[in-house]
Amino acid sequence: KQFSNRNTDKNSFGVKETETDVSSQVQTFLKCELTAFNTTGGNEKAHVNGRTGSHYGSIYALAYVSPYICSAGADGLVKIWNSTNGTLVRELLGHRRSVLSLQVGLQTNTLYSGSVDGTVRVWDLDTYACRRSLECNRSVFCMCLVGNVHVGGGNEKSLLFAGLSNGLVYVWQTGTFEKVLRLSTGTKSPVCALAFS
Repeated sequence: KQFSNRNTDKNSFGVKETETDVSSQVQTFLKCELTAFNTTGGNEKAHVNGRTGSHYGSIYALAYVSPYICSAGADGLVKIWNSTNGTLVRELLGHRRSVLSLQVGLQTNTLYSGSVDGTVRVWDLDTYACRRSLECNRSVFCMCLVGNVHVGGGNEKSLLFAGLSNGLVYVWQTGTFEKVLRLSTGTKSPVCALAFS
């Protein structure tokens, strides 16, 4: 939609806007900030903003794996930040749509990212390479890792659970990335959170 400086066009809420108003709203919408705090003293430890390579659009997920803070957002990127000084270390490219969830590996330097593009990507945080892409064919809303689960014959395995937009939960064994379960919630509503104890 074209906005004029005459202040006569109305937005979808019926509010008159000028070109300047729209520009400032877009800039405000696109500005995402991430601040890390020292938990013992409460003082700001590192600050990330639009000048240092932040996301375009919303940040949907955060994960901490020393010495990094990982973020994911509407721009389809996973970004790795230095948790000490807030500098951008690396952008992980591969998702085609928004990334809604991040999960840190239990004992390995691995990061999992779940996206609206219907994939879970497995990242190696030593090389920043995508080791594998797990197909879900539906938007991935959330993930959860569970370690030391007895799977068939008493073997202990680590499992990755992914909650999908269609009410299903896919489960992979993390060592082989073999899909071992497909669970249904009995509804078509998205699975927005997973937790195990």
